[in-house]
Parts: sequence; structure tokens; C-alpha cells
Amino acid sequence: MSCEYVDKMHSHLNEFYDAMEREFYELNLLVIKEKNLDFLTNQGVLFLSSSLTVELGSPGKHKDLWVQFMGHLIKTVFCKRNIPILFCGNNVYEQYKFYVEPIYPYFVIKQPLSAWRLGSKWNTEGKFQQLNDYLWNTAKTEDIMWVKQDVPY
Repeated sequence: MSCEYVDKMHSHLNEFYDAMEREFYELNLLVIKEKNLDFLTNQGVLFLSSSLTVELGSPGKHKDLWVQFMGHLIKTVFCKRNIPILFCGNNVYEQYKFYVEPIYPYFVIKQPLSAWRLGSKWNTEGKFQQLNDYLWNTAKTEDIMWVKQDVPY
């Protein structure tokens, strides 16, 4: 989603920021929307697409190429180290659920981020807060600050 090397912000990133503001704050504060997501990476967040390559004009064409790699990554890295995963879209979860061990911490947002294209706002179902709660209760880590805000005081 990070798009610092292009001139405009990707629409998915813009909707992500809007959804985080709705889930956590709803205070109508000015959310600082940056094209670079290093502030999240520096907190230990990794955004990983289920398909790491694309072919111009053929969305999803390379998806099957990445299923085994992503499954291997989930099973041998994330599960072994108990790193939680948040699946953004039930379709993504359905694709990788066979790699996730039953006791492994994962969260599923049923609606994909691209749902905004159909005219609805992305409903995160409180899953980012659940992830924060999980991290606090198990690792005693600080909450992830999902957005930067310009606070008026």
C-alpha cells in the first residue's frame, strides 16, 4: 500500500486511513495521510500482499504463483514465531486458512479493502483494535498507532 515513489496516493491507502480513523477515533481530527508507511513498519507492522507481482491489464493473473510461497511463509515464519496475521478479506483468508494452525493468532476482516469501489466504506469490524488488544495481552506491547494525527492542542 505504501506508495511514496509515485505522484499520488493510492486509493486503497486513502481508504485504509479513513477506515482507521473510523475504527479508532471518529473525532474528526485531521489524519495525516502519508504515502510512506514507514511509521507503521517502525512499529513492527508488515503489510504483505497475497500476490507480489502483477501483469498489466490482467489483475489476479499471478495470484496462483504466490499461494505456495505465502503458505510457506505463514507456516514456517509467522506460525512458528506466533506473529499474528490480519487477513483483509474473507477471500484471502479462505485461500490461506489451511496454512494457519488452530492455536495461531489471526484475525479476519470479511470485507476486502477494495469494497469501497462498490460504494461502501471499508468495514474493519474492529479487528485492528482486537489485534492491538491481543498484542497488549500477550506481548505487553504498546498499541500500534495506525494513523498519524494533527492534534489541535
